Amino acid sequence: MKAPRLFLASLLAILAAAPAARAQYTFTLIADTSNPAFKGFYEGASINEAGRVAFRAVLPGFVGDGGIFTGSGGPITTIALNTSPPFYSFGSQPPSINDAGTVAFYAGIERGSVEGVFTGSGGTTTTIAVTSDPTFSALAQTFSENSINAAGVVVFRANLDGGGEAVFTGSGGATTLIASSRDAPFGEFSAPTINDAGTVAFKANLDAGGSGIFTKSGDKVTTIAQTNSPIFSGFTAFAPNPINSAGTVAFLAGLRAGGLGIFTGSGGATTTIALTSDPIFSNFSGLRTSIDSAGMVAFLAGLDAGGKGIYLGDGGPAAEVIGTGDVLFDSMVTDLFFGTSGLNDAGQLAFGFALSDGRSGVAVATLIPEPGGAALLAAAMFPLLHRRRQ
Repeated sequence: MKAPRLFLASLLAILAAAPAARAQYTFTLIADTSNPAFKGFYEGASINEAGRVAFRAVLPGFVGDGGIFTGSGGPITTIALNTSPPFYSFGSQPPSINDAGTVAFYAGIERGSVEGVFTGSGGTTTTIAVTSDPTFSALAQTFSENSINAAGVVVFRANLDGGGEAVFTGSGGATTLIASSRDAPFGEFSAPTINDAGTVAFKANLDAGGSGIFTKSGDKVTTIAQTNSPIFSGFTAFAPNPINSAGTVAFLAGLRAGGLGIFTGSGGATTTIALTSDPIFSNFSGLRTSIDSAGMVAFLAGLDAGGKGIYLGDGGPAAEVIGTGDVLFDSMVTDLFFGTSGLNDAGQLAFGFALSDGRSGVAVATLIPEPGGAALLAAAMFPLLHRRRQ
């Protein structure tokens, strides 16, 4: 009996010590340039819990940035086109989508003299805010991504008539002021996001100097991270700070020790997700992260070995989902793009890609569940049990 027991002990030790294999994904094509309806795609795509993706695309013959669309692997739904009044352009930020399939997006109208934030799901669009309203002088599309929650409430940043800027929410009627640079302690704002509970996350410069990442729920402001800490030296204005259903925020920070890091926090200690000082990552390409309700963070990273990849992490070793050099849709990946709402709670990731055969497009990666540990152990033990029956 000693030999079988020794074998089992050795087997368990091997299984425990073996490095985890790279997780396996299936990939669903949402849209690409092999479809003659699309000429190209903009960076970033958003995905809801049903797996529906919102993205921006350039159309053949269109002047400007084409349109905003949704899809889940079958027919494409048009949300807005820059040749259909009142829209003229769609700015620089990707759209966001909620679980009902409603998309929030920025648009210039009347050939750029007026701009606004809108929502739509394929029919009539709803106006959230426009600069023809005497409250707003600009809707600050350069530094913001309009985030929408399950109730259809959109958060956005705006420059104010008379000076200053602020963060607002709205769903088609009156807008609600969340925070203003006219009030202490905040100066400039960037990149607000909102969760289904209505809690808003934003980055702000401070009147007293420095900057921080904050959330606001009702009248309560919570500090997630600040530059007065011994860790953080700054927070980029170009990186939206996604917030999950639990109120945890993912953010990108410059470090006093040098380099950059991706972190999560909800008002207490922060969790380190990835660092450029790690022996894997050279930079965080695109400066965008996405977080699910369990605190898992997806991000796009440049690699020390060259190329880039989309990774998942929650404080332990980060796992690659897809990288340049991988084969996707029968061609090699040459570039990748990722957005702030690119990860859902089902473990699906929406991303943009470019391939060596010249195609570009938008796709979804879906995790293939791994076999249970018990099944793996049973399979490994089968030869031994079979021998003992002989």
